[in-house]
Amino acid sequence: MHIIRIFLCLLFFSAQSVIAQTTFQLNGKVSDAKSTTIQVMINRSYLLYKPEVITVPLQNGQFSFTLNLERNRIVELIYGSMRMPLYAAPGKDLSVEFADTYPVQLQINGSVAEENSLLQKFFTQFANDFNDSLLQARALSNTVDAFEMDAFGQKKNESEFLRNSTQKSLCSAEFISFLEDQIQYHYWHQLFAFPILNANNNKSVMTVSPLPEVMLEGLSKVKLNNDQALISDAYREFLKYYIIYFTSKANGFNKFQDPSLSADKKLAVAKDKLSGSSLAYWQARFITDECERLSPFMVKKLMNELKELDPNNIYTPAVKAHCDGRSGNAVANQTDKENTKPEQAATNDELDLTDVNGKPVQLSDFKGKVVYIDFWASWCGPCRGMMPYSKQLHEQLTDKEKKQIIFLYISIDGNKDAWLKGIKDMDIQGVNVLSPGNWSSKACHYFQINSIPRYMIMNKKGDIVNFNAPRPVEPSLIGELRRLTAE
Repeated sequence: MHIIRIFLCLLFFSAQSVIAQTTFQLNGKVSDAKSTTIQVMINRSYLLYKPEVITVPLQNGQFSFTLNLERNRIVELIYGSMRMPLYAAPGKDLSVEFADTYPVQLQINGSVAEENSLLQKFFTQFANDFNDSLLQARALSNTVDAFEMDAFGQKKNESEFLRNSTQKSLCSAEFISFLEDQIQYHYWHQLFAFPILNANNNKSVMTVSPLPEVMLEGLSKVKLNNDQALISDAYREFLKYYIIYFTSKANGFNKFQDPSLSADKKLAVAKDKLSGSSLAYWQARFITDECERLSPFMVKKLMNELKELDPNNIYTPAVKAHCDGRSGNAVANQTDKENTKPEQAATNDELDLTDVNGKPVQLSDFKGKVVYIDFWASWCGPCRGMMPYSKQLHEQLTDKEKKQIIFLYISIDGNKDAWLKGIKDMDIQGVNVLSPGNWSSKACHYFQINSIPRYMIMNKKGDIVNFNAPRPVEPSLIGELRRLTAE
């Protein structure tokens, strides 16, 4: 019996030790408090959409929070109009005392007191450096050289502050890394934001001005995938503008006219450049920023991929909550089934496809085959001009390949007779379906198609793997189709 009691006691104390290592204790006091409550905000997904807000009462001005943390974070203490950033870490504690007066005078104690004292000094001294409104104003009112000099001056002053701080040696290595990341990534965030902000400010200009190469010489030393730096808002903003800038570069620094094509290219660049938690965060941020402007197809595609990148479900619920009910997206219409991946192939309701006999058709009907999709209309001259090349493409395939590849022609004609006549006149061989309505067709809405001909490729699993596939005349197309048949 005594052995059992000893064992249970050991279990109890072991459990208490684990809890202590995953919690952050925040206590404090507000002198002459005029409010009856105080709050802490934890943005676990870093997305700024529905962050976790914990409210506790002030009892004689005193308050206490026990926060469950899986890693070090910046949390915000909110009292009235005051928002105070605090550095929090699992297994640590902090006591904050201040009076309900302005300016706020702090007394800080606890195991992360030195870190938070230095944090308050840093953000107080350099508040304007991290003001996004001031950043945009500077970007739009300066040449790129003057802007870079100003950003470099900020970085220099911030670095000197940290280097000369007598408190630095008293702080944890993790906290110092956070401040160093904040300084470094903020500089690069500003640099990549400059051409994007200027391009977006002038709708009549259809190009983005590239940064001088000399300004990018130090970029090779910057750690792009830095999961530990995700607590830094400067790193998160850097990721956003870095991907936008290099997507623009891949497009010849020309602005995109098609939102879904732009999204597809950004996604390709992000997958090439990012990995791990950094990629998961970027994709979650991108969906929340763009879901109102993207096609239902693209939103569904991005959400499916996010679930694969987000096994711990950190981002997906916040993204879905933000995007549900917004015009043009399909997130709210997805069926929520535990451990079930929704199909990327559109349903008949989403595309309204019928064959020449009026029979409903769905993209999922073609699973197990590689599908080359041709969006066209009988009244579209360029579409008709591509049809002979499409027939030539058929002729290049072997009999075995023809059994594995389907050529699906989706017409958006508003007139069924004109569509059928177009098929007959051009002898279009393959699967012919109609999504009627011209530019108002469901296919145009779902895929956000603004011009035709438009080509896509669907793999054997039913996933659109190339949102802007080569035209039939392009030599690279047949190799891409053959590669997919072998998968």
